[in-house]
Amino acid sequence: MVAFLADLPADVIFHILSKMRLRDASSLAGVSRTFRKLSGDRSFWIIALKTSPSMHSMSNPRILDDLYDMDLPTLQQLAQHCIKSDLHIIELDRNWSLPRPQIVGEVRKWRLGDRSVLETNHLFQFPGSELFVFYSSKLLKCFNFGTGESTTLLSLNGYVGSASYDFLPDKSVLLGLALRGGSRFNIPMLLFTKVGLNSDKSGISAATVLQPTLATDSDCQKPFVSPRMVGAVQSRAGGTEILAYDLVSGGHTVIVTDIPLNYTISRRLDFSFYFDSLYMLADDGPRALVYCCPKDLLPYGKQFATTATLTFGDPEPMSFPTKIWKRRGPVCSLMLPDASFVKIHDSLSIPGSHFVTTFRFWERSDLETALAPEITVPGMCSGELTLQIAPTGCHVVASLLGLGQGCSLILIRYDPELNSCSSHELELPAGVGSGPPPNILAVDDHRGIVWLFEGGDLFSIPYA
Repeated sequence: MVAFLADLPADVIFHILSKMRLRDASSLAGVSRTFRKLSGDRSFWIIALKTSPSMHSMSNPRILDDLYDMDLPTLQQLAQHCIKSDLHIIELDRNWSLPRPQIVGEVRKWRLGDRSVLETNHLFQFPGSELFVFYSSKLLKCFNFGTGESTTLLSLNGYVGSASYDFLPDKSVLLGLALRGGSRFNIPMLLFTKVGLNSDKSGISAATVLQPTLATDSDCQKPFVSPRMVGAVQSRAGGTEILAYDLVSGGHTVIVTDIPLNYTISRRLDFSFYFDSLYMLADDGPRALVYCCPKDLLPYGKQFATTATLTFGDPEPMSFPTKIWKRRGPVCSLMLPDASFVKIHDSLSIPGSHFVTTFRFWERSDLETALAPEITVPGMCSGELTLQIAPTGCHVVASLLGLGQGCSLILIRYDPELNSCSSHELELPAGVGSGPPPNILAVDDHRGIVWLFEGGDLFSIPYA
């Protein structure tokens, strides 16, 4: 007796479906009337999507849970998007497996001029595009690499002190800016704006979401953003405060903390939201401190202003085993969407005659898991670092290393499932990096492109 797949019970077919690649599952929907009927069930696409590597790479840690709230057309549209991304991941993994990732396409170049604002005031690359957002002369601007044109997105009415941004599930970007405005540019204020693609997808536009004016004695604001909660950490009257605003309900909370002022003043603070709690990373050179503001102190669902006090006491710092080169101190530390973080610093190799740069990924302090091993790469970091979440679900760090003339572009890949790091050197095109180190503007690991700026030239370097 011959058994046909279509004759099996639905629960058995769904179990087989959970072992298939998303592309094969999508093809299965067109094989027969039986499978076409099954594909009309939301469960068919939920099970199939869970096998997609692209789903596990998205910055929202709850994306897999959100599948159960999506309707059938949304699930089918998401599946088609993931199928295209999964094909790219295959090519990306093939290049990552090489000792040195290869430049796999044309290196493009655009002349911007010797004093381009992109060099110092670049904020981010808009996802999936060749559009770069930056600020200049109290204006928020966009540069289009394809056309070479700059356009004004928003008048800021003040000078930018610090900035932060977050990529939202609807493929827009929420941007937070700490400004100094007024006639004498002495009035502190915050500006939160949403940047999204135009309807014809030829460019982007910005719309103000919230713009609170702060007390005149507040200083050194460091903004944070998330899809729902925005705000800033600021120094004021000898203390450090957390200002938080709920974008849905309009609630506002001021939280007085005992975070040391030197972290706020020097802006050595980075932020991440994890399950609605606010995590703050304070970089202290050879140590790191992680503070957590629990979600019950934040104004979720409240429609009025509240105040609170949060005492952290003396949190247990994370110490770094490698001796940090004291003259330079830390190069950079950045938090990831799950509130773990990566730290990069210069150090002296044994017996102390050569400089190396150390890369290390650290899990959240409330998770007692093993830490990824350190990666040390010969050379001194130029100070330029960009962190991206790769389509493979791994964290990718790009940094330029070098001493004296010449430098190399190092890509560090951290696989959270294997808890391991690997380093790769991407060979720069001829003539790039032969003088002073270029600036890394962005790493677009969804398309496998590193963007560099050097001497007025913007380069697009494809590695996947």
